[in-house]
Amino acid sequence: MKRCACFALLAAALLLIEQSCAYRYTYTTGLPESATTITAWKHHWVWGWVNPGCTVDLKKMSPTGVARFGSYESFGNWLCALVTIGFYAPETVYVVPPLVPQSGA
Repeated sequence: MKRCACFALLAAALLLIEQSCAYRYTYTTGLPESATTITAWKHHWVWGWVNPGCTVDLKKMSPTGVARFGSYESFGNWLCALVTIGFYAPETVYVVPPLVPQSGA
């Protein structure tokens, strides 16, 4: 029983360390924003040290242009990190298209 409690304490400590590295960022282009938000998951492995194909194609997510984009950790992302003890830790990337589509987008 004592060994199980020790393992649970270690798992909780690892999870707290992993979750303390969560962050959120937002970039704004200055264009008027529409009410639509497009989201996708960006995948991280081994507590974020391995990021295969970590680039996000904003043009593919929003062909009409970008008014604002960023990234955050949602509850679903956190739950995945909790279940896998951080071995798989995704984050949510979001794009807000402009109110008026951009011609050069």
